[in-house]
Amino acid sequence: EENSLNLSKSTQKSEQLSDKTQFLHQGKTGGINQEENSLNLSTSTQTSEQLSDKTQFLHQGKTGGINQEENSLNLSKSTQTSEQLSDKTQFFQQQEVNSLNLPTSTQTSEQLSDKTEFFQQQEPAVKRKEENSLNLSKSTQKSEQLSDKTQFLHQGKTGGINQEENSLNLSTSTQTSEQLSDKTQFLHQGKTGGINQEENSLNLSKSTQTSEQLSDKTQFFQQQEVNSLNLSKSTQKSEQLSDKTQFLHQGKTGGINQEENSLNLSKSTSKSEQLSDKTQFFQPQEPGGKKKEEISINLSTSTQKSEQLSEKTQFFQPQEPGVRRKEEMSSKPEKLTEINELLSTPTTPQKLGINIAGFVKGELGIGEGVRATLRAVETTNIPFVINNIISTPHRNSDKTYQSFTQENPHPINLFQVNANEVKTFLKKPTVRQYFTNKYNIGFWAWELPKFPPEWITAFTPFHEIWTYSNYCAESISMVSSIPVIKMMPSISLPIPKISRKELGLPTDKFIFLFIFDFFSRLERKNPLATITAFKKAFGNSNPDVLFLIKSSNSQKFPRDKSRLINSIGNSPNIKHIDGYLSKEKINALLYHCNCYVSLHRAEGFGLTMAEAMYYGKPVIATGYSSNTEFMNVGNSFLVEYEKVAIADNYGPYKQGDIWANPNIEHCANLMKYVFNNSDQAKKIGLKAAEDIKSLLSPETMGKKIKTRLEYIAQVTENFTNIPATKLSQSSPSKKFPLVSICIPTYNGENFIRAAINSALSQTYSNLEIIISDDNSTDKTLEIAKSLKSENPQIEFRIICHQNYGLVGNLNFCISQARGKYIKFLFQDDLLEKSCIEELVKIAEQDSEIGLIFSRRRVILEPGAENNYTCVAAYRGTQDLHKDWSNLKNIQSGKDLLLDPNLMKYRLNKIGEPTTVLIPKTVFEKIGLFDSSLTQVLDIDMWFRIMGNYKIGFVDKSLSQLRIHPRQQTQLNLTSGKNPQDYQRFYQKMLENPVYSFLTPEVKETARKKLGFLLKQDFSQLPNLVEQYRRYPADKSVLNNLRQLRRQLAEKLLDLSNEQLKYFYQAEIGETYKLLLNSGIKNEVLTASEKEFVINLQKNFSAKNIWQSILVFLLYRFAFQLPINYRRAVLPKWIFTDFLNFLFARPLNFQEVGELEKYCEYVQDLILYLKGNVCSNSNSAVRQSIAAFLADDLDLTVLSCCDFSLPNTWQNVLEVREFF
Repeated sequence: EENSLNLSKSTQKSEQLSDKTQFLHQGKTGGINQEENSLNLSTSTQTSEQLSDKTQFLHQGKTGGINQEENSLNLSKSTQTSEQLSDKTQFFQQQEVNSLNLPTSTQTSEQLSDKTEFFQQQEPAVKRKEENSLNLSKSTQKSEQLSDKTQFLHQGKTGGINQEENSLNLSTSTQTSEQLSDKTQFLHQGKTGGINQEENSLNLSKSTQTSEQLSDKTQFFQQQEVNSLNLSKSTQKSEQLSDKTQFLHQGKTGGINQEENSLNLSKSTSKSEQLSDKTQFFQPQEPGGKKKEEISINLSTSTQKSEQLSEKTQFFQPQEPGVRRKEEMSSKPEKLTEINELLSTPTTPQKLGINIAGFVKGELGIGEGVRATLRAVETTNIPFVINNIISTPHRNSDKTYQSFTQENPHPINLFQVNANEVKTFLKKPTVRQYFTNKYNIGFWAWELPKFPPEWITAFTPFHEIWTYSNYCAESISMVSSIPVIKMMPSISLPIPKISRKELGLPTDKFIFLFIFDFFSRLERKNPLATITAFKKAFGNSNPDVLFLIKSSNSQKFPRDKSRLINSIGNSPNIKHIDGYLSKEKINALLYHCNCYVSLHRAEGFGLTMAEAMYYGKPVIATGYSSNTEFMNVGNSFLVEYEKVAIADNYGPYKQGDIWANPNIEHCANLMKYVFNNSDQAKKIGLKAAEDIKSLLSPETMGKKIKTRLEYIAQVTENFTNIPATKLSQSSPSKKFPLVSICIPTYNGENFIRAAINSALSQTYSNLEIIISDDNSTDKTLEIAKSLKSENPQIEFRIICHQNYGLVGNLNFCISQARGKYIKFLFQDDLLEKSCIEELVKIAEQDSEIGLIFSRRRVILEPGAENNYTCVAAYRGTQDLHKDWSNLKNIQSGKDLLLDPNLMKYRLNKIGEPTTVLIPKTVFEKIGLFDSSLTQVLDIDMWFRIMGNYKIGFVDKSLSQLRIHPRQQTQLNLTSGKNPQDYQRFYQKMLENPVYSFLTPEVKETARKKLGFLLKQDFSQLPNLVEQYRRYPADKSVLNNLRQLRRQLAEKLLDLSNEQLKYFYQAEIGETYKLLLNSGIKNEVLTASEKEFVINLQKNFSAKNIWQSILVFLLYRFAFQLPINYRRAVLPKWIFTDFLNFLFARPLNFQEVGELEKYCEYVQDLILYLKGNVCSNSNSAVRQSIAAFLADDLDLTVLSCCDFSLPNTWQNVLEVREFF
């Protein structure tokens, strides 16, 4: 009736059930008829329990501010350069406070022909640093191990045991070590004997100071009805049940027919229980009693304990209650080739509900993932149950969810474990029943672009796959024959109650934090690179910063742990903490750090980054893989990288696959920036928190999940027509790559139906359609939704968002696309039926192709024939491809950039976004559309692609460009914005390093075109200056002049130093001097102009000093500015003009004391010039200054002040003697 094994209570022991221990072992021909066999494992609070060995598990900024007390302009010093006097002239010596300091040189020889020195820079300001750091305490505990190959409730080949309950109960213990010794047999049956017993119990007694060992091959309970073994009491005893002990083991001819087999591991508080490779998985709800016909597994919880159940331990809970049939009890696992049947479909309609299975208690990334799903589902009204899987090598002590069941009553299964683990579970015969008659969804993550081919069999039980990002979806889709849906995790975190002090963290240090699990692979998580970057940024002993590395499971990877420790070295400002912490403490680390850093090589999502952002922390991270779908330049600091081949095999990440190599130098600079500009970094963090709480809230993700599940219910007719899935090992056949048709929309009700229908009519079948709507106020969305409902066979997504504008919406589309190729379709254009098929055919011929385009037909919308701009656009956009002199089917983009017609005729010789097909990887390499451009954003992209890829061309008309008055291009033309857009594009061609591939000839052409446009902007200036001089009281003329002055100021500030030099000597210089000498500076500045000048001084940068000076002088006179001219360096191209600027004065002095200030200023300036000329040995310098003073210099204003005018004139005459 009952066979029980009770181990005694003790206080300072550890219990070890060793290798191959067998309990209730059946011999070759004997049988055991028993109704209850129980082994109860003890309760513990300060030990760690680990479930060991071969268990497989796959774990899943902006700008700085300068606080200036002085409104000064500083130019950099040069102290040891040798510059010829033909280039630069030195003069002016002493620095003034509260002044505008121009670049100086103290030991240089500089020639006048190019640059003249005159103005010195002040000393740099000292920057303050925030001091924060993080220290964590360490703890160590004992461990209980249930060793390798222990078998629980193990089934032999042919024999049978009829038992109603077999349970394994271990006694209560706090710090004990009880070991069951080698090969001890309990309830062991010999070769021919039999046991008919009502109760067999083994009671290990309490003891104090003895050590009793149950020795090798000892036999208990043979041929007896009641047998008991009582050992004396003890408190510090070591009891060992040793190697190869058998637990409920069946011999070769025995069999088990059992209505309930339960293994109850005792309850405790924060325990990690890990089950190995072949462990079988579901955990029932903890509270409640035992029922017959139920096979259950209860795993214990513990505070700091780890129990290890090793390699071949069998631990299974079936999904459906009931007695297992004989044919299902075979010791041979069913082969996948034997379960290639089609899953049947229920005939009765079912209500929507979902069974969510995963490592719900697991303290690992995929466990956080399933809990994130549960958080989202809880915000909906969809019924759900939780099936907790316990087969993981990680600790299973998360308490977020506690209500579990073994049943899956709802029509949808969501099986949220990674693909490699699904493959393992599929080997278990009983798993098949879980998926039968259900719509099955797998939820996976994968970090590399190439999905492992050996995991293909994991697709077999599922109807669709969910994954965390488009990056993951793209990888999985390449090998999937079923839909792959992006479903990001929800995030909602509490404010931790644990303080820095309670965590043992320093309160006076700036803390950088990184968290990782060694199971995720050291090479992928890449903490060694982060350590290197930190040391580059702060050295080995900076007391103001701390880099805290929090890891787990290092004991499983001793070599990697050693590498990490060696990389840290003896740096006192880097601290490593390894081991499990409660979720509350992990949250507290994220909450109390100052910046989170991740130089990962690839991520399936990047949960800790998102969680840090949720808490408003600035995050520095590699700008690659899934994290870029919630991180951008506006809410984080993305580190530059290059794609590299993986050098070796690292777990599932195989040699030759691709991941990122982050730029360590860039990361170091970002770390320094965040540390030195904490206010700006905090602003980035606040934006990050806002974005994460909006994008990943449980409510937001709950709506997405509900929408998808309701769609499933609809297409399966309330689950009466569930598509069959075939469980097989065969890989999906090769198919055409997925193409994402991206349609950015905004108030396009007139043409959107025709556009979408042209997408739906494609002869190419492997498509997804993405409608990205920019907050339309008309019927655009209504039309799109109706077409979506009419076409359920197409993956069709409609995404509504705030108004991003055209460029922002295009870039958003790219982020949402999961296809190999992206095909844009504007809302007023059309695709021919074979468009995508023809373009993909060329694209697939050469992997180096970055863009494929075709001819297109231009159509003029009826009613637009009388619109001049529309007619002009219609005529001007015909046959763009004919502007190329030698266009081929496939050719190098750089060859096209060398085409003599490149900058002739129409600049866009490819067409609009509707005309092209682009591999998504192109955008990862060269970046997205430039948000600073509007009309020529496509030309900029085509040029960048040509500079890096081959170009394909299909000589067929494959799309239609519709011209109509409401078209964005026509709106841009009528608004007059296009010339400014072309100016920005030409400036980018000249100055941005992304255009380094352009030849000097192309850049010179761009420079000329830019100069022409700049001059065109101020074509009205001569007429306005003439009117102002004739009618100075005309306010409209004055206001127009003010507007042109502001426009010129902004253009000057936008020019690089090289372009300023070029254009000042050409178009810009003529315009500038005309406006400067117009007399407008004599007008009192308006309030907005005063604010503009003040902001200009505050935002001064040494990189654009001459741009700033020229703009200052459009509004102020030199004596009114805090300019320190002594020993400054002046470029030759501005030397003479700048001397004129220095002596210029207003027509009327408007403020009290201005006259005296000017007179004093001029006297000092002349005296300085005299001293510089007399002391300068270079004749060119003397001649240049003397020539300037030899002209008619008007100094009569000095007579209005109490100054010695004769002395001043004498100084001027002495200088003139050099001329």
